[in-house]
Amino acid sequence: MTSVMNIQSAAGKYGFGPSRKDIDDKLAFTNISEEDVQRLREIAPFIKKAIPGICKNFMVELSAFPEVNAYFPKDETVHRLGSKLINFWEELFKAKFDAEYHESRLKVGQVHDRHGIQFNYYIDSYSYFIEMFLEKIRQIAKERRLAFLPLSQSFMKVVLLDIDIVSSSYFTSREETLSKYAGSLNSLVNISTRLLGYTDLSNLLFRISSDLSNDVKSSLTYIYDEEQDNFAPLTSTGLNEKQKNIFQMIRPTEKEIGDVDSLIRDGAKRDIIDQIKMLKENYIDVFSLKEIMILPAYISDTNYGFIILNKDEPFDEDQKKLIQSVYDQAKVVCENIGLIYEVQDTYKDTILALAQGIEARDAYTGEHVHRVAKHAERVARKMGLNEHDVENIRYGAILHDIGKLAVPDMILRKKERLTRQEFATIATHSYKGAEIVKSIERLKDISPYVLHHEERYDGKGYPKGLAGDEIPLGARIIAVVDTYDAMTSNRPYRKAIPKERAKKILKKIAGTQLDPQIVDVFLEWFEEEKKSDRIAG
Repeated sequence: MTSVMNIQSAAGKYGFGPSRKDIDDKLAFTNISEEDVQRLREIAPFIKKAIPGICKNFMVELSAFPEVNAYFPKDETVHRLGSKLINFWEELFKAKFDAEYHESRLKVGQVHDRHGIQFNYYIDSYSYFIEMFLEKIRQIAKERRLAFLPLSQSFMKVVLLDIDIVSSSYFTSREETLSKYAGSLNSLVNISTRLLGYTDLSNLLFRISSDLSNDVKSSLTYIYDEEQDNFAPLTSTGLNEKQKNIFQMIRPTEKEIGDVDSLIRDGAKRDIIDQIKMLKENYIDVFSLKEIMILPAYISDTNYGFIILNKDEPFDEDQKKLIQSVYDQAKVVCENIGLIYEVQDTYKDTILALAQGIEARDAYTGEHVHRVAKHAERVARKMGLNEHDVENIRYGAILHDIGKLAVPDMILRKKERLTRQEFATIATHSYKGAEIVKSIERLKDISPYVLHHEERYDGKGYPKGLAGDEIPLGARIIAVVDTYDAMTSNRPYRKAIPKERAKKILKKIAGTQLDPQIVDVFLEWFEEEKKSDRIAG
């Protein structure tokens, strides 16, 4: 990422105001890059059309509050505020974060403070605009076939920058109030900045729990386990050793925390962090729960969780607003994760469609790739690979024979032994498969697995003659399980080999044809699966 460099110094232009370093520091703090600026400028012309309507609706809602009349007693004042809002949002999407912009936003905080407009009103109004503009950005992204996730992240970075600038001058005349709000604001900005990049619910909950740990006595974080239909303990803070052990053993059910579960599933918003009571009193006693707030994270009915925040004394209004703001941010991140999952589902559909193409050509190959994919995934997990690599290896295994779509049927289904020329034709399938996979943007990362799954550990394989660790790890894993499944499956020209004999052959060719360490892992996994009677033939 490149830094935003087109910053002017107000010291030279006006003789006062923020320095270049002040602005650069804030840009660095919120991690705004040139890419973020370009994304916002790209959608600015389309957003501009929606800004007046969004601001008008906000002013209508705002006028319904009696407090507004105290701050803005005249209609022309309200009208002027509406015009300023429109101008502000138009400027924000131009993404020109120079000293003049910085100075104008500092004045907003000073004016609000001078007129006694409470800081929480400013934050609450931002929550409204965030929701409205994210929905508009989503619509524009869909219409113009742009990626919503990076657009939303860029937008939120800019919002956080603006909040940071305005707040820095908001309470200059009231030091005690500034001190009171500074901690909460810094927590919000820090947390929000970190949350933007998360694409996994478990990691998101871990991050929030850690960031809020200083504001509470203890916390308990759970994530829904669809298979067991209960809530699995994820992480905790502030517990003693005995409580930690109990936390790891207890898996609450919907009955025990039904209020939380129903609120999350029903998509409740602000009321979701109201205080609730566990149904089992001993659960409250064990974890010394006194004053409770719930912070949920919902992606779908099978992918959600929550954090129980606990204090000895009641949560004050500032803490509630901080937690509510974190919840609002988490909700945006969860929506982004949901979009990622939608993209992944489309990605998986593409892979399965390709796999079905293989199966339609050759029943053996179709069944074979599904077994190889399952075994490769489990071996990869046993080797401790991360989830991203495991998934890529599984997809690589599904598509490792995709190049056979380009092999003539008369060769592919031949019952007699292949001639040297026919074997050479089949040997092209790894090259052709890699080319097919590379032509699909989302599959490019797995093309090396498809290309090199026929390599040998001793360097005598094809197509490149790679040896040892030169062969991609995913391709080495696929080669082991592919070899085993080929031996234990019926082929047009021979019957299947018994599994025990196939295991002996694997051991024999480990170190020459196959990676010996992966063979060991596969056979170890094989024995574990055999004991549980789950091994597939």
